[in-house]
Amino acid sequence: MNGDPHCMTWNGTWYDYHGVCDLVLIHAPDLDMRVHVRTKARNDYSYIETAALSIGDDVLEVSSWGDFALNDVDHALLIHHGDKKGVSTLSGYPIYHRQPFAKHHIFDVVLDPNENITISTFKDLVSVRISGGAAKHFGSSQGMMGSFDGVMLARDGSTVMSNPNAFGQEWQVHDDEPQLFVRAPHYPGKCIFPSQRGKKTEVGRACLRKTLAKSAAEDACSHLSGEKKDACVFDVLATGDADIARTSTY
Repeated sequence: MNGDPHCMTWNGTWYDYHGVCDLVLIHAPDLDMRVHVRTKARNDYSYIETAALSIGDDVLEVSSWGDFALNDVDHALLIHHGDKKGVSTLSGYPIYHRQPFAKHHIFDVVLDPNENITISTFKDLVSVRISGGAAKHFGSSQGMMGSFDGVMLARDGSTVMSNPNAFGQEWQVHDDEPQLFVRAPHYPGKCIFPSQRGKKTEVGRACLRKTLAKSAAEDACSHLSGEKKDACVFDVLATGDADIARTSTY
């Protein structure tokens, strides 16, 4: 899940959800793991401003501009850039940090040699990606990534959903779930959409379009294809910064 929330299910299906609230990206009971994301509105779109990953009793929270906290302690990681000696862990899983360039931070939580959870930031945009997800960890998972076979299932585990807005609302963090964030709107209050926040959307979008030509955005994202390229182009235009195309977000 990245950028202007572009969500991808386990089977690679992309959809957008612009609701502003706290959302369950994934709940994986077999790993005792949850990933919640907090979204924020800007003009006529929203973006992830913070992501929280919990495994067991430990919580890693990553926010805009690479800010982070481990178990509510700011900047508590032992940063060794790949050196396995003395690295901080999340319930025993090592956490590594990289900063490929000034505006881009990457935090990797390594579950197995070829399986990791990556939370990255580009300026104030936060992204979450799971690489090499194995059935032993995620086979029974639910959330905005859908079931492990990629079906957009409701919380009851059987109802198949197709409307992205309804699906996103379904996975708003409920009051009986761990509250990794504390902020309104809280369930049962519904997620807020950017268009509900005022009449500035067209003016805001027009200003964004002036910052960078679409052709320049397409050039910046030319190394991508299909829905990944579409998402990249949108994000370049939204941020007005072609450097986002250089990130590991896509």
